[in-house]
Amino acid sequence: MTGSGGLWEMTQRIVILGNGIAGVAAGREFQRRLRAKDSVSVSVLGASDQYVFKPLLPDALNYHAATKPMATIFPSNGGKAPVQFKKVIVQGISLDPAKKEVQTSEGPVPFDSLVIALGSKSAYYNIKRADSHTIPLEEPVHLHRMQAMILGQLAAAAQKNTPAEQVPLLRFVIVGAGATGVELAFELRQFLDKAIAKRYPQKIKIQPEIKIIESTNDILPGFSAQEKAYVKQLLKRAGIQILYQSSVTEVTEAHGVTIIDKTHPDSKPTEVKPGGEPIWVAGVKANPLVASLSVEKFPHNQRVKVNPFLELPNRPDIYVIGDAAAAVDPNTQQVLPAMGQVAEQQGAYVARDMLNKWRHQSRNPFSFQNKGVMLSVGPQNGMVRLLDGWLLKGYIGSLFRKWLYRYKMNVGG
Repeated sequence: MTGSGGLWEMTQRIVILGNGIAGVAAGREFQRRLRAKDSVSVSVLGASDQYVFKPLLPDALNYHAATKPMATIFPSNGGKAPVQFKKVIVQGISLDPAKKEVQTSEGPVPFDSLVIALGSKSAYYNIKRADSHTIPLEEPVHLHRMQAMILGQLAAAAQKNTPAEQVPLLRFVIVGAGATGVELAFELRQFLDKAIAKRYPQKIKIQPEIKIIESTNDILPGFSAQEKAYVKQLLKRAGIQILYQSSVTEVTEAHGVTIIDKTHPDSKPTEVKPGGEPIWVAGVKANPLVASLSVEKFPHNQRVKVNPFLELPNRPDIYVIGDAAAAVDPNTQQVLPAMGQVAEQQGAYVARDMLNKWRHQSRNPFSFQNKGVMLSVGPQNGMVRLLDGWLLKGYIGSLFRKWLYRYKMNVGG
């Protein structure tokens, strides 16, 4: 309820669902902009007490930090801080205007305004056993699974007497050649090289195989031809093979990946057999809780259609942002991609927009500002394209990427 002069007559309960990039960006913006006289409570609800900065997850394969305790981002201050984090599992969302609450593992949480920032999960496209026989990259626990799988394959290979016996054990497969898949391939090469040099320098004398399976005819959507050519050169130098136009039809019980060559429709399926579980980074879809909402969504990825202010149509009290939202770029009329800088900007925007709305100030629709792209392409090697067109490569690119991501993780954009 809004009173004269833009002050609240009653405490407004703002609930933010999700403590990923979008949710944390929204909470941080409220921290910056809320005034002492504002009668507002902001609750950020998340299932983990760690903030996972997903752009750094591939780096974490080699034990670099990609998380930060939520308590350091939103200190409780004895329950007096304007933004409070609560570790709970969100179980349901009521869209009934007469019963505005969120069901959680700790009971119902009422709200006056809601921000749905529950993120995404891996998309498996109904491919048989892809969800049960591959390793995704969503949380740190998945990196631990990868590390255990890789070290297990190296240990098994070290027991073999000949290189020919080691080859099938030292074959690793990544499904998806987007930015995450490419970065992960370079991190995997570094992890393997270090582990072999440290643990089995005398027993493993061959270079493990790394294959990336890609359903299209190119890598890195959203990157320029020049940038792709540079990365392809580095992939080749690192001995990483790309299997283009390869459509995955099945993952076998033995963790083999069955593919069809899309350039030859009549070709028979072939199987790529990694030594351990394949790694799946072939795309994302909205969180299942978001997908269960009775609102208009895109059927292939279940992202929610929102208006230009990132609100549910006809529900100005409910925003949907980040990977959960299908927001249209007014300049291109295309749905904005599921990427970190989109989520970060949307999170900060909804906090500002909510305050502008309640304070009777002017509002502007959300407008995404592309800040460029960054990519890790091996140890001490990075590629950064800045907004003004500058392209930083090599060690300088790596330093800039690490500095900017660390800043965003620790301070916020």
